[in-house]
Amino acid sequence: MEIGEEPRMAGAHVGTRRDLPSSMLERVTLILDAFEQPSTLLNFEEVTSRTGLPRSTVHRILDQLAQLHWLDHGREGYRLGRRALRHCTDGIHGEIRRAAAPHMHELHVRTGMVVDLAVLDGSKEVIIDRLGRQSAGTPVSTVGARYPAYLTAGGRALLAWLEPERADALIQDERHGKASGSNWTPPVLRQELHWIRHRRGLSIDPTGTKGAGTSFTCVALAIRGPHGPVAAITLHPQSRPGARRASVEHIAQLLAETVRRTAIDLFPPRWHCSDKWPRHPHEHARTNLRI
Repeated sequence: MEIGEEPRMAGAHVGTRRDLPSSMLERVTLILDAFEQPSTLLNFEEVTSRTGLPRSTVHRILDQLAQLHWLDHGREGYRLGRRALRHCTDGIHGEIRRAAAPHMHELHVRTGMVVDLAVLDGSKEVIIDRLGRQSAGTPVSTVGARYPAYLTAGGRALLAWLEPERADALIQDERHGKASGSNWTPPVLRQELHWIRHRRGLSIDPTGTKGAGTSFTCVALAIRGPHGPVAAITLHPQSRPGARRASVEHIAQLLAETVRRTAIDLFPPRWHCSDKWPRHPHEHARTNLRI
């Protein structure tokens, strides 16, 4: 028995004491294997029960795995972190793409706009799916493209629903050692993330941060699950001459419905966001833009 570890209770998940792995690497593997799917969320007691390891061992390994980003630790428990997800990206991204695809297609048909699906990878927004073609003269995003999350509407939609400390850390990681040509300073970003939450998650980019020197507007909303945001859907308008102009309010309604339907297909009903799109005039004070 390791120093400080309590005797294992009879009848625990794994079996007898001699069944427990002896090496640290085996114990780490046992804990990671408890997270069967990329979306699996477990609290401390559930990890201990599934592995049968002593509580002090589980606590120590979970803490180290979280510090090294193999696991993420939030209020609801632990889930696979960005290092682990790099080895199962196709699985989790494929699941998100399959759930969003029919709803993104309907949104594209109804609006005629380009629709992006993106996820957060560390401090980057990564495009994992796209519908439609952008007109000449507008910035072109391709599947697999990566952008600093704080510079995009979709990235900020995702950052807004993270714990503030984590969002600040990701922003600082991205900005560290770089000369930023944008006006998105940390105080400005914090205020914008606050307003995004105030607008029920609607993120608006009226200046075209993806394309330097190009006038470009897009709107985005995050798809949220039990452990936070999992992806963002962004609408890009067509800037071709004669293109129909729609109000942000109208586009936001369509986008919110797309996000809601995708969340229903991804998560159990108890996790669905029940908030209706804000109707109070004050809540629309910052959304009276035209695209």
